[in-house]
Amino acid sequence: MSIRDTLSTALETRIESWEKELQTQQKKAEQAVADAKSEQAEAEVRKEVMDGVNETKQKIDQAKADLAEVKQASEDKLKDMKDSLKSLVG
Repeated sequence: MSIRDTLSTALETRIESWEKELQTQQKKAEQAVADAKSEQAEAEVRKEVMDGVNETKQKIDQAKADLAEVKQASEDKLKDMKDSLKSLVG
């Protein structure tokens, strides 16, 4: 498998994983808000959960940008990217 294929597959897998995580976070947020006993508790829960949701969305957006770059990159650039994306793609 080429470097491009390896990185693309790894990034696509990571994106899918984060998108599933995002769905789970959003469901938990909805349930937590529904379970909140007061407006203040609801606001606190909403902020706490939204911080996690936003962090996951940022990871997804960055991974999608990296994936687009991988698909367009030269072989030399891919070699450089492989090292920088190691922590992301495992």
